[in-house]
Amino acid sequence: MIRKDAMQAEIYFRTGKSKSFGALLMFPALGSEIAPRVGVRRSLVAIFGIIRLRTSLSASALAFAVTVHGRSRLTDVSVWGGVLIVFLLCAFAQAFNDIVDRRDDAIAKPYRPLPRGAITLKQALFLAWGCAATAEILAFCMYWQTVAVSLLILILCVMYSTFLRDRFPMGRPVAVALAVALSVTVPTIDKPIGPHVVVPIAAAFSFILGNEIHKIWADREGDRMTQRRTLATLKRDRSAELVLVCCALITSTAMCQMLAPVEHWRIALLGSVILPIILSMILFLFKASDRRDGLGVLWRAAWIPGLLAIALGGM
Repeated sequence: MIRKDAMQAEIYFRTGKSKSFGALLMFPALGSEIAPRVGVRRSLVAIFGIIRLRTSLSASALAFAVTVHGRSRLTDVSVWGGVLIVFLLCAFAQAFNDIVDRRDDAIAKPYRPLPRGAITLKQALFLAWGCAATAEILAFCMYWQTVAVSLLILILCVMYSTFLRDRFPMGRPVAVALAVALSVTVPTIDKPIGPHVVVPIAAAFSFILGNEIHKIWADREGDRMTQRRTLATLKRDRSAELVLVCCALITSTAMCQMLAPVEHWRIALLGSVILPIILSMILFLFKASDRRDGLGVLWRAAWIPGLLAIALGGM
C-alpha cells in the first residue's frame, strides 16, 4: 500500500551497455529516504560521490603543498594529521551539503534525488557526522586553534540547515564560502593568527562565494528550462550581480596582494585565476544571459588554481 503523503519513482542506473534497476525511491512529506537494492560496489560509488572524492583529495593535496612550502618535515606527525583533518572537513562539508540538496530535491524536484549510486539518508548523515567527529578528535590532539576553526565550520552548517536556508537566501552561499575558506586555511592555523591570515581568507571567501552564486543561477536556469519548481533562493537581480562584481574585485585585489615575493610561477598561477574572474565579471555587467553556461565554465576553470593560490599565498 502506498501512503498518500509519499511518491515513488523508479531510478535506473546505466552500467556498461545495459540498463539495470537501481532503487525504489520513497519521498515522505518529512524528508527523503532511499530503499536501495545495491551491492558493495554501488554503495562505495555512492559514498565516493557524496563526499566528492576528487575535490576532497585535491584539498588534501593543497594542504600537503602548504606544509611542504613551509619547509615542514615530512616525518612530522602534524603534517599528515593536518592533511587528514582537511580531507575530513571537506568530506563533511560536501556530504552535509549533498544531504541538504537531497531534502530540497524531495520537495521541489522529486525525480532528481541523486547523481549516481544509492545510499540511504541515515547512512549519509552517519558518514557526514562521522567525518566531522574524526576531524575534531584529531584536531584536539594537535592544536586547539584548529578545533576552534572546525567547530565554527560545524556551527555554520548547523545554522544554515536550521533557519538560514529559508529566511536568508544568501545564507547558503555565505555559509559554504566561509566554511570552505576556513578549511583551506586550516593548515596555517597552528601558527599565531595575524594579518597574514586575513588576505587568504578574504580571497578564498569572495572566490568561493562567487562560485556558489554561479551554481545557484545555473540551477535556477535548469529548473526553468525543464519546468521544475524552484525553491526560494538567490535570484539573478541587480543586487546579486553587484555581489558577484564585489566578489570578483575582492578576489583579484587580494590575490594581487599575494604576489609578493614576485616569482614567475606565482604570477602565472594567479593570472590563471584573475583573468577568468575579470572576464566573467565584465560579461555579467553586459548582461550576457545567453552565455551563462560559458560563464560558469570560466569561473570553474579557475577553481583548482584559485585554491592553490590561496593556500600557498598564506605562507
